[in-house]
This record gives sequence, structure tokens and C-alpha cells, in this order.
Amino acid sequence: MVRVRHEYPSDLHHLRDMRTVMRSACLKAWGPDASEEAIALLELALQEAASNIIRHAYAGEEGRPIELVIEASPDQVSLTLTHEGRDFDPEKVPPPSFDGTREGGFGIYLIQQSVDEVSYFRDERGRRGVRLVKKNKGS
Repeated sequence: MVRVRHEYPSDLHHLRDMRTVMRSACLKAWGPDASEEAIALLELALQEAASNIIRHAYAGEEGRPIELVIEASPDQVSLTLTHEGRDFDPEKVPPPSFDGTREGGFGIYLIQQSVDEVSYFRDERGRRGVRLVKKNKGS
């Protein structure tokens, strides 16, 4: 089991490092034959979830904490992002519009399509978070 914990400030410039750390954990847990497609989908989901925290939960305010915890085993990788920003109710998000009438609104959809499990929570310290799980289909 690979377990990694990093805290990042709420700044879009840190998304690349988040993806790099996640990719490294996947490769350690899944080995050299890891599915590039599975890793790329998990990177996309992480990018969207972290961007949503920065843009919406923190309303673009830089320097606020985002904790990334990665737990990677040969069977699956779990990413947990926690923050102190605003609450989020995925049920209140309208479905994406594919007819070109809206520029945004695809993040939640992309996350759901990219991973096997998505859950939103509030922890014992009152922080909010999202947990993403991607199963290793090759194991």
C-alpha cells in the first residue's frame, strides 16, 4: 500500500504537482504495466475536483488549505481532497448542457465519468471533502 499526504495552498498553479504526485503513487502501486488510460482518467478527475474546490469552495481565494491524501493499492487508488471552504451539494448542480448554450458546468460530469466512485463528505473537524476511487481493472 502506498499512502501519500500533501497539503497545498488553493492556487491553480499547484494542480500540476498534485497530478504528478498522484501519477507516481499509481505507478508504485500498479507497477510498470499500469493502465495509462486509467491514470489519465484519474488525473482528469483530480484536476476537476481540485479546480472546483479552488474556484467554488474558496471562491478563487488563494492560500487556503487543500489536503490531498492518496491511498494506492494494487486493486485501486483512492484520492481524498479536504478543504475548509463552502459546502457543496452535488444534487443542486444542473446537468451539463451539450448543446453549446453554457461554457462551464462539465466538471462534476467529467469526474463521474472518469472514476468508479465519487463521494462528498464533511469530516469530524468540519472540513468538507471529496473522495475519488479508481479501480485497477488490470489487477
